[in-house]
Amino acid sequence: MALRSSLVALVALLLLAGCSTNVYKPTQVDGQKYLLHTPLPAIATQHKEGITYIDGGFVTSMGAHTQKLPEGFAYLNRNENFLIAANYAGEVLLLDVNGSNEKRLTMRSRILSATLNDRVLAMVDAKNRVIVYDVVANETLFTHDGVEVVAVDHRLANPLFYEGFIFYPSLDGKVQIYGTEQKELVRVMNISTLESFDNVLFFAIHNNIIYAATASTLYAFAKEPKSVTVALRSVVMTTQGLVVLAKDGTMRLYDWQLQSQEELKFPFGHFLGAIATPEALFVAENEGYLFEVSHDLHHHKVYRLAFDQGKFFNTHDTFYFPNGTYTPR
Repeated sequence: MALRSSLVALVALLLLAGCSTNVYKPTQVDGQKYLLHTPLPAIATQHKEGITYIDGGFVTSMGAHTQKLPEGFAYLNRNENFLIAANYAGEVLLLDVNGSNEKRLTMRSRILSATLNDRVLAMVDAKNRVIVYDVVANETLFTHDGVEVVAVDHRLANPLFYEGFIFYPSLDGKVQIYGTEQKELVRVMNISTLESFDNVLFFAIHNNIIYAATASTLYAFAKEPKSVTVALRSVVMTTQGLVVLAKDGTMRLYDWQLQSQEELKFPFGHFLGAIATPEALFVAENEGYLFEVSHDLHHHKVYRLAFDQGKFFNTHDTFYFPNGTYTPR
């Protein structure tokens, strides 16, 4: 009986050890940073370019907005003149940035990402469908059905307009390129190393090269296309190139040709988001830390930043936590 009890205790101990979670613990903390404790409503939805609060208020990549969205709508994107929002019923709302005018469209399925350029609205829906819509003529110009997927990452990128082409993110690791003159898809690139659960999360342009990323791959649409396989949380553009915030707690710097330049490890670090200023890269970490890192990753400082865990978002200059905000100075 004693032997049996000892075996049971040993198994329980091993199970508990197997369930333990490793978290980041700094070897040195360089100081304390403080939130601006602003009462914030609960976040209803998150998106690559913004968050929507339960009261209809929302924050875009440029900051908090004074307008409120109708009940059930979630913010997706904006241009100089219009804000874009959508709801689960397939409705799309185009709202004048001054709040003086609005237009509603009805699509076949929920819209997940959208970009408006002049009169052309490029969209991707929950069925992984590519849509080109004329908001003046109120007509669909083109659709293409993709492969339906099970999971959708709230960080799904918005379509990108570039020199007569529209780059569409997909929910299955593909970038689909629509030619506005050809009026059809001119190319479909599979940039993912995974068969599923690999939405396109990132688009950026530098020196006429378009970069894209999924959770498993960083890709450059250059004369000689190149890709890097890396399990990433996000990608940030800096003065030195592209910094990948990897899932293993490593920051990796790649130049504009995707050549590896430097890496900086924060063991078991869980990166939430990053803000690039002219002086440094600021990265929020899940256990309540803020990293200030030089653009070349050669120097860094670790600060304590006490915040409540929960849904998170950052604009180009401010981190938004459930209990307040922090703007790097």
